[in-house]
Amino acid sequence: MSEEQKDNLLETTEDQREPEELPGEELPEEETEEELPEVTEEELSEEELPEENEEELPEEEEEPSVEEAGDFFYDEDDTEGDLAEESLTERDLPYDEEEEEPDEPQESEEPGKSEEIEEAGEAGAEAVSAEDTLAAEKRSAARRKKSLKRQEVRVKKQRYILAIAIADAVLLIIALAVFLRISSGYRTKYLPGTTINGIEVGESTPEIFEEGIREGAEVYSIDIAFRGSSEHIDGKEIGYHYVSTGEAQRILEEQNIYAWFLYHFGRRYEYKISWSTDYDRNLLKSVVGSFPELQPENETKPENAYLNLEEDLTFSIVPEVMGNFVFNDAVQDAVFEAVEDRQSSVDLNAMEGIYEAPVVYGNNPDLNWEKNNLNSFLSTSVTYNLPFGETRTLDREDLIGWVTRDDNGYYHLEESVIRENARQFVAQMASDIYVDQPTMPFNTVQHGTVQLDFDGGYKVIVNEAEETEALFNNLWNHRSATREPACYRNNSSLAYNMGGSYIEVDISLQHIYLYLNGERIMDAPCVSGTYYHAGYRTPYGVFAINGKMRDATLYGPLDENGEYEYISHVDYWMPFTGNCGFHDAPWHRPEEFGTGKYLYNGSHGCVNLSPSAAETLYEYVYVGLPVIVYYSDN
Repeated sequence: MSEEQKDNLLETTEDQREPEELPGEELPEEETEEELPEVTEEELSEEELPEENEEELPEEEEEPSVEEAGDFFYDEDDTEGDLAEESLTERDLPYDEEEEEPDEPQESEEPGKSEEIEEAGEAGAEAVSAEDTLAAEKRSAARRKKSLKRQEVRVKKQRYILAIAIADAVLLIIALAVFLRISSGYRTKYLPGTTINGIEVGESTPEIFEEGIREGAEVYSIDIAFRGSSEHIDGKEIGYHYVSTGEAQRILEEQNIYAWFLYHFGRRYEYKISWSTDYDRNLLKSVVGSFPELQPENETKPENAYLNLEEDLTFSIVPEVMGNFVFNDAVQDAVFEAVEDRQSSVDLNAMEGIYEAPVVYGNNPDLNWEKNNLNSFLSTSVTYNLPFGETRTLDREDLIGWVTRDDNGYYHLEESVIRENARQFVAQMASDIYVDQPTMPFNTVQHGTVQLDFDGGYKVIVNEAEETEALFNNLWNHRSATREPACYRNNSSLAYNMGGSYIEVDISLQHIYLYLNGERIMDAPCVSGTYYHAGYRTPYGVFAINGKMRDATLYGPLDENGEYEYISHVDYWMPFTGNCGFHDAPWHRPEEFGTGKYLYNGSHGCVNLSPSAAETLYEYVYVGLPVIVYYSDN
């Protein structure tokens, strides 16, 4: 090799050392084959390695894919993987000049170069040594570049991971921002799944909800039913409007705005709220006051049920008349209350205190009792058997005039009126049957028909006071009767028509006879009142038994000392007039009965009988049985 070739080789070697100072720069590509010494294929492959690496670096500097980044990440963490093992080879280790092997093995690996050195001589040997040095430096540069490349990839991987973390953080922040943005929207609207009073209001606002309520609430009207008519009020006539209670807004304010997403997991919210309405009370009062039903010219007063006298002289009830007269204040109050309660109708006819009502209804217990009492009174009749076979009857046609009708037209019975009418009736009857005759014919047992001549004649006088009371009791208690009037009989006309039942007392013969239905039941002697003592004579005439008593005590008149003239106990007492009557007298001897003892030492006026005769007579007589007392011997 010439000196010139050596100089060129040294220059080339110097030029090739420049990358050692700038390991990050690429090797120059202008070298030609003519500038380099001939080398073997192995040397060529060795020498081309840096150039190939230099050509591949730009491609490897591209950003690795996610899969490649994952592989690199796996190479660092998983030392047991195949790629991790590959990273531990000499090719992957960072270059370290201090630990580099001596070039002796290089010489042993290039036998072709040693031949050239031998042929070229000493100069060629030096050139080969420079080439080996250059090749080693290229390999060292290639290793450094590869190490830097790995470091660069590792940095890029870390940056990529950081980018992903940042991207995730950004996505999380964005998601949180979106969540908060959505949640913030529920400050003015209801959460999904919210219902109020059964209405779905999710995603809606209180204003929209209340507007719907307002539309429904303000569509209001009410029908007012009167008696036989009706009226209608529209809500617009009285300014009817919705009034919010604020509860819808309070639900919005109290809801958890961050719980909106729970709707997708079945969460629902149900609320019940109240709402109110209002209206113009003056307008309502004016509308109600204008109703025709409240105008005086259209009103009819009610009428009470009352008793009416029918043509057949019976009483019936005329039903009440309800009328349609209303109390204005009561109507106003009822309609006001119905509107307050948002009622759609109100029936005033079914309410108390709206209409002026009758005082007396057809089903009134007092009115019905009065009707029945009057009809029962008019159904009562009293028939009198008068002397000489006459009768007189008091019935409906007479009694209708005894019924009282007051100034209001109400019928009723008044005690004082009934009693006075009874008195007048008895007085008239007493006047009609008054009898005053000198004698009375009578068919005696011993003497046939005789004319009984009594002191004062034959008289029939009605006991008006007694008969008035009896008649009043019959009528007031609605007890019909057929009877004789209560009379004082000096000599009763019953002697003409006694029906064959009577007691005949013959004072002259001192004997009595008992007839029942024309049959003589008994007769017995007696002792009558002392004849020659004017105060003790037994009265004569026609009388009737007016009582019966066992174990009676008879008291005589008081003497001048104030003591009873006599006190007598009897077992059987049967009075027929005044203090005179039949009774037992055991103080008389049996043989004294039926004798003239009565002339000087008879009784105080009574008809005395033996105990046995008195017992028998007591057994058969009855109150009302006629008693005829007479003297057969003038």
